[in-house]
Amino acid sequence: MKWSRRPARRAPTPHRSSTTSSPQRIINSLILASVYLDQRRFAEAETLLTAALRADPEETIGMTADIDLTSAAIRQEDCVQAEKHARLALASARRLLPPSHPTLAIALNNLAQVCRLTGNYLEAERSYRQALEIWESVLGPSHPDVAHGLMNLAALCHERGREPGAEQLYRRAVAIFDQALGPESPDALVARSELADVLRAERRYTEAERTGGATMASLEKSLGPEGPRVWRAMVNYARPLRETRRAQEAEALLTRIHQSVTAFR
Repeated sequence: MKWSRRPARRAPTPHRSSTTSSPQRIINSLILASVYLDQRRFAEAETLLTAALRADPEETIGMTADIDLTSAAIRQEDCVQAEKHARLALASARRLLPPSHPTLAIALNNLAQVCRLTGNYLEAERSYRQALEIWESVLGPSHPDVAHGLMNLAALCHERGREPGAEQLYRRAVAIFDQALGPESPDALVARSELADVLRAERRYTEAERTGGATMASLEKSLGPEGPRVWRAMVNYARPLRETRRAQEAEALLTRIHQSVTAFR
């Protein structure tokens, strides 16, 4: 199973009161669970989120718990639980929220991630596009959240071999990140790295190598030599090197990635 390079989105902390006797305590537990998710302490996060879900299964807190449980399941490569919580979260969001609410977009995006990972590509694309429509209408077409949504849809197109569509989407994402965050921001650099891999798939090796090499160097400078985004950029640079018969350079990069990932674990 090929898992997404981009994790599922998490829900904002709810402000709506729960029907329980201690709603603030439950909201505090959701905040703590989000910290545990960032630290990859999934068992502890899931314990808090499951308790919140039991306390408020059909209201806003329960919806938030389902969204975060989706994120936890995706990061643990558990398709069954990811799809279960993604569909519950989306059903709650559609019932509780107006049709243009950003949290509904998050729920749609997360379901799209799960559908993409399980091979349900038609529903994945439909859900990605619905999420994008909401973000564009609420936040405007130049918001970074829109760019993240464009990258998710672009990744789906790339995986399905629809390279011209993927290229167009990645270029839109790059333009948004450049304007909103700056061309040397990690998000802009990651978008360029993914664009480089699309260019390689289109056999535009010189352009792919130039884009991928510059991006990799900038990401290393910005984020340091280790981490998933840097490793992914290295892979995207190594691929056109292989295609242009620079196999020794490509293998050196891949060996470096293997050593870094092994040490990181």
